[in-house]
Amino acid sequence: MNYSYRLIEIAKSVKKGSSLVDVGCDHGYIAKMLLDSNTIDKVIESDISEKSLEKAHMLLSGEKYKTKVKFIVSDGLANIDTSEYDTLLIAGMGEETIISILNTSIEKVRFFSNIILQAMGEGSNIRKYFKENGFFIEKERLFIEKDKYYRLYEISNKETNIIDYKFPVNFDVNDVHFLKVYYDNEVKNIKNILKNINKEKNLIKYNELNEELNKILQYMEKIDEKR
Repeated sequence: MNYSYRLIEIAKSVKKGSSLVDVGCDHGYIAKMLLDSNTIDKVIESDISEKSLEKAHMLLSGEKYKTKVKFIVSDGLANIDTSEYDTLLIAGMGEETIISILNTSIEKVRFFSNIILQAMGEGSNIRKYFKENGFFIEKERLFIEKDKYYRLYEISNKETNIIDYKFPVNFDVNDVHFLKVYYDNEVKNIKNILKNINKEKNLIKYNELNEELNKILQYMEKIDEKR
């Protein structure tokens, strides 16, 4: 089976010997990849949609998966007993949806040793949530597949290391190129807006954009230091 680059990168974040809860598992491709490579010992495949979960059930219906996989229809972690699992995976959802899932079952989330989140979005909202709720970013990834940006977070329940939630924390040095491309585009967009804005009529907005631009340029200097 051929897996997408995004799914392969997500799977790489799961530690060998893990027991996994995969929320929003959809087709079950990540679980299959991890089970076939003997990376995980067992997994709960969960989705709010019974139809989506049926797809995962079909994919993982073989005898070799029988004792290693449980299938549970659940809205987030609501219907799941997580006590025997150490790793949480939520992938392919928007930032606000992931934040809602974490917030609704925060006590369960606190007991996971490893939390892997692949969120769709610009990054600020979910980092702000991590900061306000005491999560530590162990590693943050940014990569591109088919002209789309994907953000991947490995977080843990430690005192937060986030100072400015606008920017990635502990980013992977292998992603420096993608970060440069992303922020180069941000700089171009802001400069274009500043060029066309009426400064006298929109002085507050003009100053805010200038401040944002300077912060991005300072962050890009830090990125260059990692190269």
